[in-house]
Amino acid sequence: EYSSKYEDRDAITDEQIVNDYVETVSQTVSMMVEPPLKLKIVTTERIWYSMATDTEAAQTGILSPGEEKSLAFENQINVRLNQTAGISLYINGVEVKELGQYNHPAEIQFFAEPSTITVKHYLPQR
Repeated sequence: EYSSKYEDRDAITDEQIVNDYVETVSQTVSMMVEPPLKLKIVTTERIWYSMATDTEAAQTGILSPGEEKSLAFENQINVRLNQTAGISLYINGVEVKELGQYNHPAEIQFFAEPSTITVKHYLPQR
């Protein structure tokens, strides 16, 4: 029970994104990757994440520094992170350079058709 409360403290909910943050940067770029698709997160910081693939329910959790998380998917994946500082994100081994290193939430959406990735960064509302 303690661990779930601990994870909730870092979670970034839809309500928080709407009420507490403002979208600052959003960019969509093409990625030259082909199915089967695999997302990999590599961390050097403690990171909260939520990942939903295709029609699967979202998985949430905490990654400790040095930990990796991989997830295979068919058509699309949506990832929410509490920060992008200390994270490297790869799709089929290709690094997502647009992620940047920020201490605020981000959402990443990858679509196989067309092969594009959208990265949205959020800043706290003042």
